[in-house]
Amino acid sequence: MKPIVTAAAMAAVLLDPATAVEPALTISRAGSRSSYTAPAENFTGKVTVEMLQTPTGEARASAGSVSFTPGARTA
Repeated sequence: MKPIVTAAAMAAVLLDPATAVEPALTISRAGSRSSYTAPAENFTGKVTVEMLQTPTGEARASAGSVSFTPGARTA
């Protein structure tokens, strides 16, 4: 019975929202984030990429919004 109680106590500590560490939320106005023209080797036509999230610290994931002008396509 003791291992079950210990496991339940550990689960309660790990699932407690007060001990959870969440990254800071950053709010920015539309159009205020960095954007750039996508490389020609990946797209045909004019394509713009607006970065929504860039990796910081140990994070490796990023997110962006890609806008295609009429007739633009992926290469």
